[in-house]
Parts: sequence; structure tokens; C-alpha cells
Amino acid sequence: MNSLRNCYLMAIVSLLAPLLLLSWLDIGSATATKPQLDAKEINAWVQTIANNFEKVRRQLGIEKFERKFEENRVVSDNRNEAQGQQLMNDIKARIGKFTYKYEEHVKRIRVEAEYAFAGHTHRNYSLNCLELKDQPFLRATAIEDKPHESSNNTHQNLDPESRNTVYVMQKTEDVENFCSAPTLVELNPDPRLYGVETNRKVSTAHVPSNIYDASTSMLNAANWSQGLDKVFESNAALDPMLKWQYFGNTEGLFKIYPGIRWYIQTKDLGSKDITLDFFDCRTQYWYLLAASYPKDMVILLDNSGSMKGRRSIIANMTLTELLYTLNVNDFFNVIMFMNSSLKYISDDFNFTMLQATEKNKYTVMDLIREDENRAPQDRQFAPLGISDYKEALEEAFQLLDYVKRNATDLSSGGVQNIVLISDGAPQTFQEVFKKYNFDRQVRVFTFLVGHEAAEEENVKKIACSNRGYFVQISTLSDVKENAQRYIPVTARTNALRRDHFFAWTGVHKNQIKTQLRKSSLSKKSATASSGSSAAAEPESAPGFTVFPFTETASTASPTTTPTSTPNSVNGSGSSRGVGGPGGDNTLKIVYKPSKGDNTPHQTPEEDPAVKNKLFASVAQAAYDIRDNETIHRGIGRLIGVAGVDVPTDHFERLGPAWELGALGYIFLVTNNGHVLFHPEFRQFDHEGNLRLFFNNRDIAEIEMPADESPLYNAPSYTLPLRLGLINRQEGIEQIRRIKTYEDFTRGFNRDFKYFYAPINSTSPDGTISRATPFSLALVLPWQRGSQWPPPLAYRSSQSGALPSEGASPETLERLLQLGPNGTRTCVPVGAAGSYGIGLSGYEFCAFPAHLLGDYNLNPICALEKVLASPEANRTSMNCSAEFLRRVVTDALSTEEAQRIWRAVDNATMESSGVDLFFLWTNTGLSRWHNRTRPLRSDFMSSRRNASREEMYEKTVLLSTEVEANSDLSVITVPLSQEVMANMKANNTFPKAFPVYLTSVIRSRVGSSGAWSPIGVAGAEIDYAKLEESFLSITSGCASPGDTSCVTCSRLNVQCYLLDRSGFVAVSEVRHDVGRGFDQVNCAAMKALVQQGYFERILSDSAVSIFQALAQAVDDAVVAVFGEPQPTTAFAKLTSKQCDTIEKEKPRRLLLLREEIDSKVDEVIERLHAKSNPLDKTAEVKKALVQPYCIAMQSGDQAACAHLCKRLRQKLEITVYVDLLGNCPKRVVKEVDCVLRRSLVKRRSASTGAAASSRTGAIEKSCSQDFGYCQGSAESCSGDATFKVHIRDVQSTNLVFVAVQGDPNCNCRGCSDIIGVTELRSGPSNYTKPRPPRANPPWGQKDIRLQDNATTCSKRAMKGPQPLGLRLLLLLPLIIAQFQL
Repeated sequence: MNSLRNCYLMAIVSLLAPLLLLSWLDIGSATATKPQLDAKEINAWVQTIANNFEKVRRQLGIEKFERKFEENRVVSDNRNEAQGQQLMNDIKARIGKFTYKYEEHVKRIRVEAEYAFAGHTHRNYSLNCLELKDQPFLRATAIEDKPHESSNNTHQNLDPESRNTVYVMQKTEDVENFCSAPTLVELNPDPRLYGVETNRKVSTAHVPSNIYDASTSMLNAANWSQGLDKVFESNAALDPMLKWQYFGNTEGLFKIYPGIRWYIQTKDLGSKDITLDFFDCRTQYWYLLAASYPKDMVILLDNSGSMKGRRSIIANMTLTELLYTLNVNDFFNVIMFMNSSLKYISDDFNFTMLQATEKNKYTVMDLIREDENRAPQDRQFAPLGISDYKEALEEAFQLLDYVKRNATDLSSGGVQNIVLISDGAPQTFQEVFKKYNFDRQVRVFTFLVGHEAAEEENVKKIACSNRGYFVQISTLSDVKENAQRYIPVTARTNALRRDHFFAWTGVHKNQIKTQLRKSSLSKKSATASSGSSAAAEPESAPGFTVFPFTETASTASPTTTPTSTPNSVNGSGSSRGVGGPGGDNTLKIVYKPSKGDNTPHQTPEEDPAVKNKLFASVAQAAYDIRDNETIHRGIGRLIGVAGVDVPTDHFERLGPAWELGALGYIFLVTNNGHVLFHPEFRQFDHEGNLRLFFNNRDIAEIEMPADESPLYNAPSYTLPLRLGLINRQEGIEQIRRIKTYEDFTRGFNRDFKYFYAPINSTSPDGTISRATPFSLALVLPWQRGSQWPPPLAYRSSQSGALPSEGASPETLERLLQLGPNGTRTCVPVGAAGSYGIGLSGYEFCAFPAHLLGDYNLNPICALEKVLASPEANRTSMNCSAEFLRRVVTDALSTEEAQRIWRAVDNATMESSGVDLFFLWTNTGLSRWHNRTRPLRSDFMSSRRNASREEMYEKTVLLSTEVEANSDLSVITVPLSQEVMANMKANNTFPKAFPVYLTSVIRSRVGSSGAWSPIGVAGAEIDYAKLEESFLSITSGCASPGDTSCVTCSRLNVQCYLLDRSGFVAVSEVRHDVGRGFDQVNCAAMKALVQQGYFERILSDSAVSIFQALAQAVDDAVVAVFGEPQPTTAFAKLTSKQCDTIEKEKPRRLLLLREEIDSKVDEVIERLHAKSNPLDKTAEVKKALVQPYCIAMQSGDQAACAHLCKRLRQKLEITVYVDLLGNCPKRVVKEVDCVLRRSLVKRRSASTGAAASSRTGAIEKSCSQDFGYCQGSAESCSGDATFKVHIRDVQSTNLVFVAVQGDPNCNCRGCSDIIGVTELRSGPSNYTKPRPPRANPPWGQKDIRLQDNATTCSKRAMKGPQPLGLRLLLLLPLIIAQFQL
């Protein structure tokens, strides 16, 4: 029936098509003769629209707030350059004291570790866990959470230190040995650590999965490091804001404080979960930076014929692990020697050194993997022939000597090393070393690959005679542990010198992997076990339980009753040392079957509260300080590294927004030019995942002058500002840059003054000053010789003062309006029952634990208690008196907000579509009121940053300088993807997505008429109401009763409201909203730009620089597609061809494209449930790439090209970059304006533009300007001519645009075929810019190696490890390599 009905419909359409076409052509041809849009009608529409927005603005009560601020003596005060420099010095001093405090925390840990090690007597344990009296240490991977009495409470003010308990399992018949017994530890939400569950009475320890955690080395480390807990607790008592503290020793034992349960990722293999724990503290940046001086490393990789097969795989894995041990201050290169010749990984890398950034290391590994995947005849690095060791060694020595003497910008300036990876050497090549390394100042490390490796003694002697180290690696399971054996050797130099330098890392993701409580997981289950009690045995999920390495929430616990023992850990700090020797080392793998219940399988989850938190780390190496072991014998020995994590936002809080003024900010960069923090860092993608290489983001990619024209998105790394920052200089620069908002889609030119200086860690008394790798920049908006808009001054006022005994309950209720403070509990931000008042995240006091819990739950609750506290208490907590005075003044000045907003009746709010009123002040105070009850919290909980919100800054920027109109109403609409998501969710009627109207609250500057923003007030408007009003206004005539005028309801008239950045705010077609007008009507937008109604703020050569940054497109994209060609080609088609092109398009291709688009949307929906980029990539490959690229015939690439185009538009780079290899190497991209667009803005009246550039009409013909149709005047008459009308909507940031006629010469709908095409082709090019950098402060020039160590070898792990363990160690490496 369906097919028959379709046939009837097609027949009807075929009969009516000629009539419809004639009718359509008649409308088009009559455009020139029928009435045109009248300027009078347009002006009337625009005025009505402006009046409606102004009506909403008046409802905000801004004038009343301004009067109250004036009564409370809040004024503006200009800040000149001298005052800006003083502010810079103040912030610099704060950060210097801040870094010094954290360095002292680390120093205390390091000193305790050194003395503990020096006093420890090494013992040889027989590894028999049955004979141990105590548990050796608390293994973080085997912690079982003891349910505490208050586990069901969502919030507690008790200090977690007062209730944490540890129950060490006693040995019973049910517990086989202490090495495999889990430990019951009471874990509680910790307000000091974002609510993560911790125990503050103990530390827990992590051991890498490839190391036996009951080995002699581990048990000795557990013994001598037990005293570190006392220092951890002491540091935490001194600094309540301290986060993670830790110590990692050279054998891999990683002690973490406070104690946590470690999260281990699992790989679901049907009924079994295989654990994947790749963490090793010795490969973390803080460890590598502090362990030794910066280094230059040349890696020589033997690629002769004898390295084929298994040896080649082991060698490449060894290379990969070596690269993981290099940090951003190191330099390296890889040389393959084979077939009597040398080959660098790329011709671009010949005889040079690469900085060991994540991107460079990834590139080298990617080039090797790419070569391995080629056909045998196409490979460049296939094992072949014989190797010339002499030539390879000479090349390495000459390269190191060259960069040390002549190319210091390609050297770390530290120690130099050569690493040889081979299956044997025919001789020791002593003549080469006597010539190039006679003073043994270059260490040589050798890695012998394979079980049956030949010439072992030669390879060993090469290392031992050159202050190096020899390791034999027989299997893949040996690689991870043995590849880092060289690190303690490189540390001998600084250990001998007792150089306890402090090493600071750049920004990194949280490294401490905490696991969610089982109860948190069970709440997510579809069903729960019934009849269980708190004392019941935890249920075991089906899978492998592996002892003693990993025990997670998915493994079973022994059935025992937790009891205290004489040696259990308590507040008195009793010993947790190893009690006695042991013997057997047998690994037991026990399969635990399901018990038959219906409990769903629970996979452990990493705690999201801290998972993506960003930190910097400070670390210091600990050495063997026994003189007879070090100085007298000439052996420097590294015993471990102490460290502390510092949240990056804690740096930012030392230059708070309320102090800097509107649009002011600070940022920090490292000696490599990498950003530590910046308001425009944008390290997360739209789904909250960290972007690729986020920790190597250069400041030149963010702070880009407006007059720069970067070619193909390459920023300039030689800007004076950047050079001054990395070279630790002081200075001032004034730069006009583009301030961008809303995912780089909107941009505005602005002058800024940059004050910059290096950061030195400084003691409180100023007597100690130590250099750090950081440089600080203070950025202030600048105009007419001073900061503009000027900052606020809160003059002395009795109303803003706090009494010494604290504010009374009546005063607090008046200010904060939280309700009766009897039995009231603090309501979390974002929870139901919100107060209608909030505070941004600025820690204005050093809160004790109980107040920190309130602050984390809702800062306004902590503010209430602080204001009620006596002055002595506020002083003891180091509260900012100036901030409290300002926030109290802001609260007093806005206390009438709820009354003002409630005075607007619901009918008025509903008619204008307003659902919520809100305001922000400069101190971060926010208030809101919504028409419906109860008070909503969703808006303010997601916009808590107040004056740091994009909407706040954009409102201030547009009102102060761009439009110079303090009464401006700024309209903000969602991004196009948010609009489409809303429409797809069928939430469009009767309500749609929210649109925001905001306007500044001002403070006058004397009698000059100038002003400064105190805050921003706004309203949330339902777009459906706005759309309804717009269509109603633009469909009527100005004269009552007139129905003959041309309105926007005509078929050949399209009307829009655009914001001043050229994005659609309101349209007759809803899915146009949030899109650039060039995407909606390319020709009309081009006409507006050509005629000066809009102006570019980037030159044409800066091809979509900000879009590229927003999508984090990295060098891997260029590597596949090649550099974009600077020219574009326009298709020249006649009008007749335009009319018939749709008919000539192959129907199969059209259907295939529709099918691909539908499939892509389906897959994207499924990806939302996946957090791992590798899982996303696998899903896309299986569902899309395989059927449309791999399985397609090689000659038909149209489907694959279309798929690649769609994937590039919709996927984040971490997923898309892995799919590029399947895309056609030469892609003809169908590009419209948006892919080659420049940022544009509405031409401002203040720039001296003529009135004609602000309003008017343009009449254009396709053949004259756009090249879409190349035909005669006759063929381009009628619809070939179109008009664009433009008007400013008074006192708003909007522009009314009406387009009459068809600007595309009847080609609308096929512009993707006849539009602009861009060719991206050419060979892969891995040439990378070499940004200038500086060596870190702890780097030492002209270091002389003086150690006399005789221990220079380590064979592969053998002996006590059974086959099962070796298989276990091998599995994660194989999976990781497969995923890479």
C-alpha cells in the first residue's frame, strides 16, 4: 500500500511541477515590478522591536540599584600605569609567598624521607607472607571501605580527621596471608579535597602492576617510609587548603596522603574484567623533573636484519617507554642504523634535537607506527642488512657536541646521554669513545634485546665504561620496568652535589585516581540486593580476583570480621612496619563465579569530583645522605621524590576579578611558553573531555595581537610579550588583541596593557628568594592612558562596615535573605530550595574543615557564618577584610532585588517571555527570581563565576567601548549546536531554548559623565515568545488597516535579527538561530561586508584561526591532508546550468549522502555514553568508516569523502585524528563561507563611519559580484537581482536585516555543488615550528660528571615470578599497544 500511495503522490507531483515552476518564476520575475520593501515599514518594525527590549530592560530595576550603590559610596577610580605596576607587584608578591609555602611542605617531606632512609637497616625478606606479623603497607588498590554511621548523610561539618578509622585484618584461617588480605579503611567525603572519600589518619600506597608488592625492595621501602605519615599530617595541619601530598621511591612505591582507594580501569571481556593499571609514579612529570637535571638524549635503534620479528617489536616498545620518561625540558632524537646507513625518523629531524613535548613524542611514535602499517615494499624502517655501530655512535656524539656548542636553543643545557637499543654489538668501539668521550661526560646506556642476544659482554662494557647502565630485555613484560632503569643513574650527578632544587611542573590532569564508593555505584544499578545488612559480606562480581596485585570493588573480600590489632594505625601514629620475614612468592589467580543473584555487574568508576581537576606539582628529590655511601665512595644515590599538588585555580585566586576590575585578568606561563592557567585556556571540549596536548598549549596561541595575520593558523612565537615572559624579564606592553567569546565565534578588538614579571618563591620575611619557571602577566583593558573601564572604589561607609562582634541575625537576614536561621541547613548549589542568592568560587578565608564543607556545598553559607563571626575569628582565618566589606556593600545595594522583581506581575513576564530575572555584582554576588515556584537553581548553578562569566564580560565590553552606550541591552543566543540539540529533543513547543538580555549596572566617574560597571542585570527570555513577537511585528504594515505593503511574510523576503558579530539571533526559520549569517545567506553577508556595514577583524590570510583553535585541530590533521592551498576556485556556471543541476545530480549519490548523514547522527548520539576517546574511535570505525571507506570500491571515494567531511565537523580531535588515515589523501572539500570565514563585527559609529554605513539598502546582481552564475544580463534578470536592507535596533547589540529576492540565481539548495571548493593536498609535512624557550631555573650549565659507580647492569626480571605473573604483566602492554 505504501508503495502504491507513493506512486500516486509522484504522479501528482509530476503533473503539478510545471504549474508550480511557472508560478514560482512569475513571483521571481515580478520582483522588479511589484512593490519593494518600504523604509518606513522597516523603521516602524525596528522601533517596535527596540521598544519591546527596552521594556524588559526597565523591569530589571537597574536605575534603583545604581542609586543604592551611589548611596553606599561606590564610585569609579581611574588607574594609571604606575598604579597598574603597583597592583602587579602586589599580586606577584602574593604568588611568591604562595609558591614558597608549598615548596616548604615538600621540603619537610623530603627531609624526613632522607633521615628515615639513612637510619634504616636493609633486610632480606624470604617473601613468605604467612610469617609476617603486620600488613606491610596499606595497598590503595586493595582498600575495602568500612561503612561509617553517617554514610547516608549528604553533608557533614565534622572534620574527617576526627572520625577516620583503619581496621587491619588479622590473620585467621580464612585469610591466607597479609600480602593478599584487604584492609578495611573508613573513607569519608573530604571537604578539603572536593568531597573525595579519604582517610586523613593514614597514607595509602600504590605499586605498579608490573612489580611484586611483597618483594624485598617493597617491604624495605614500606619500613623506612612509614614515618612520612607524621609529616603529611603536620603539613595538613599547617595548611588547611593543602591537597595531595606524596612520595615516590625509586622502586615504584607511591605513598599518597590522605589515604584513598585507588581506581583501576577495567576492560570488560564478557564475564570477566581484566584490570588495566598503567600508573607508575616514576614516569610522572613531577618525578622526572625533580629526579635529574634536564637532559639531551640521542636514541640509537639497531634496525639490522637480525632485529626482525619479535626483537623489533620489543625494541620499538622500549623506545616508546623511553620517550615516556622524557619531560618537556628535555631534548631528544631517534636515529635508526641499518643496512650500513643511518636514518632519522623524518628528514625534517636530520641532525637536530626535538624538545620532548607531548606533541613531538607523539609524532615520532606515530611515524614509526605509520611505517609499520605500510606494505613491505613501501617501508622505510624495515629491518634490513647489517648495522654500522661506529657510524651511529659517531653521529650521536657529533650531534650532542654540535647542540651543546653551537645550537643552545636545541639543547636542554644539562646532562647528555646516548641510548643504544640493539640485540648485540660486535665489539666495544673503544676508539670511538676515546675520541669523542675521553672524559666520560656523555653517559651511554645500553639495552640488549631478546633471549638469545649475542655479544652481551660487549654491550655491557660499552655502558659500564661510559658511566652508563646495561639492561637486558627478553620479553615485552620486561620493558616497562627496565626502560626506566637509567633514571637513577642520571640522578647521580645532582645526588652527589646534594642539589635539592625545587622542580615545578606545568598544568596536568589529576593523577591520583580515586574510586567511587560501592554504595554510589549501587545507586546506579537497575536492581539492588534485598535483605542485606551493613555487616554482610560484600557481593563478588564474576571475574578474576588477582592477588596480591589488584583488588577492586569488583573483587570479593574474605569473610572476616574487622577487629583492631595492637599494631593497627590510630591517631597516636603507631608503627605499620613489617613485622617479620617471609618466604614463598607463589602467585594465586582465583576465579570467583557469580553467586546466582540478579545484582547487575558493577564496574568501578573513577570519582568525577576530582577526575578532571587541573593541578601543577612541585617536587624535590631525596638522596642517600650517608657520607660513607655517597661522598666517600663517589656514588650519588637517588632514593625517591617528594611532591605536592597545587590546584591551578588557587594561583588565579591570588588576582581576583573583584580587585582587577572589569575585563582585567592574570595568567601564568612556564619557561617553555606553555600556559599554566589563563581565562581563555579552554582545555575542555564540549563534552567535558580534556583536549589533546592541552598541557603544551602555548601562550602565543591565546594572546594573539589583532594586527597579526598568521598564515594557516600558525601563531607567532617571537612576539615581544612571549619572549619577555619565557626569559623571566620585567616589562610593560600595550597590545590590541581580539577578545573572543562563545567558543571563538564572537570577537572584538580591544587595547590591553600587559604588566609582566618573573615569579620568585619568597619567604614571608623576604630573606629567601628562589627562582621558579613561572612568569606572571597582569592584563588590564587600556584606553586614553589609563585602565578602562576604571576599577571600582568602595569608599569608607558605615553601611559596609562589620561590627567587631560580627553581624547580627537580623542584619544577615536583611543582607542575604536565607530565611530563619534556626533549624535551617545549608542548601547545596543547584539543589531544590535555593535561596535566590549565590556567591562565586573565591575562597575569601583560609577555612577550617567545618567551614570548608559549607563553602564547598554553597559559598553563601560560609559567607553567612564568617560575617556572623567576631573580628578575632575572621583575622585568625586570614579573611580578606576588603572583600568582605565590598560584598556586604553589594548585598546592601541589591537587597531590594527580590521585591523589585516580584513587583512585575506574572502576566507581564509571560507576555514578554521572561521567566527569570538575575544580577551579578563585581564581587561575585548573584541574585535571581523566577516567575514559577520554587526558585530555580539551574541557571545560577551553571553560571557561578559572576564577573568571570562570558555573558558578564561581553555585556561590559559592548557597553563600555564598542557601542559606548551604558543603556545597551545585550542579547545572547545559544550556539547553533545547542539550538539543534533542543529542537532534536522536541522541546521546542510551547517553550524553546533560553535567550538572555543583559545590561550593565553603572557607577559614575565624577562629573565627567564617564562610568564604570558595578554589575550586570539580566533576564532569561523564552525564544518561542521572542520568535512569536518578531513574526507578528514584521508581518504587519505600519499604517493601521493597510494590507498592501510588502512584509517579511512574503515568500521572496527573509528577515533576521543579527548580533553585531553577524550571528543570527532571531529568524523565521528556527534552526538558523546561532549560526553565522554567512552560513544562512552567504551572498547577502558578503554584500554587507563589501559595502562596509560589517567589517572584518581578521585579514583573509588568517583563515578561521579561532575556529581552528576551538576545535583543537593539531598538526596531525595537516600531516594527512597537507598544507591548505592559499587559493580557492569558484565554479562558473550559467543560469541554465544552475536551474538543471539538481536534476543532473546522480540520485544514488544524493540518497547515499542522506544515508550517511543519518548514520552519523545516530552514531554521535551513541558516543555521548562513552567517555574514553579510544572507545569512541572504535565505535566510529565499526559503524561508519568500515562500511563507507574501507569496504567501498577503491575507485569510488565520494561516499568516504562525504563521511570524512561530516566527521571532521562533528567529532572532537581526539577521536577524529585516529580516523584520518582512512580518508582520501586528496580531498576536494565542498566549502561554503563558514569554512573560510573571518570574524566580523558591525561597523561602529564611534569609528567615524558615515551614517550611510549604519543603515540603508544594497542592490546586487549575481553576475557582478559573486561568480555563482556566469551568464548574460537577460539570464540574470529577475531573481538574479536582490536587495539587502539593514537597520540598527536602537540600544541593543542587534541589527535588523531583510533580504528581498534570491541572491543565488535560482541556485539555492545546490550551493554545495557549485560553491567554493578548496583543495587540500600535497605530501605529509612534519616540519614544526621551534618556539623559543628558556631552560628552567634548576638547570645547571657546564655540569661535570664525577660519579664512580661500579654498579652498571641489571638483567631482566627472572627467578621468582611464575608464568601466570608474566602473562599478567604482558597483557596490559599488548592492549595498550593495540589501542595506540
